[in-house]
Amino acid sequence: MWNLALVASIHDAQALGASLVASLQGTHQVQFNDHKRTSLVSVTVLSVVEEGVGAIAECRHDLNTDGTNLLLDLGNGTTSLSVFGPRGKLEQRSVEPYGVEELIDAIARNLNTRRKWSKEGDRHLIRSGIETRSFTYGNTKWNFRSIYDAELKPWATKALAPVLRRSEQWMASSDAAIAIGGGSQLPAIRELLTRKGIAPLAGGVFANALGLLKIARAKQGQLGG
Repeated sequence: MWNLALVASIHDAQALGASLVASLQGTHQVQFNDHKRTSLVSVTVLSVVEEGVGAIAECRHDLNTDGTNLLLDLGNGTTSLSVFGPRGKLEQRSVEPYGVEELIDAIARNLNTRRKWSKEGDRHLIRSGIETRSFTYGNTKWNFRSIYDAELKPWATKALAPVLRRSEQWMASSDAAIAIGGGSQLPAIRELLTRKGIAPLAGGVFANALGLLKIARAKQGQLGG
């Protein structure tokens, strides 16, 4: 039996928090990987917070948490801008329904990719090549960096530009602007964000999860757990 106490996050905690708790709370029968035996996992939800609060908690020592902080989250399915006020209170959020997945799809459907493989590219291999920054397609010697460069600008115009425009009105009054999510680590995007005065976190892919872990540990400490 596994006993887990956790803090979860969701894009609209006020509206959806109770439903998320209902889905997570309780005892679940789980099968890990290819193991035939199942395990019982008992989950206690300590709280549900707004998406991004964990990232603020993770780097709180580098932020003025009594001020205003901007958080750009370049995720797999969405790109969002969150404005957090004192003590991590969410003041405003805007979300574009386009994430890194759209960029990977565009590379997979690119004409040169289809010419090379006589079909759309394997999205898993494309993602892996981007993450390693080698732009190598699996175990082949084919390099798709030129296709990445060609598809990056249209993707950024669609997914990132609207969020960056909204961030401009907050930059002058904000104490810090940070970026998380896999998209913040994309080659060329990371440099673009830096030029815009937005700092991509080195561990931005897991920043929100690590911050939620810190919040959960603090809450358990308060409860004497």
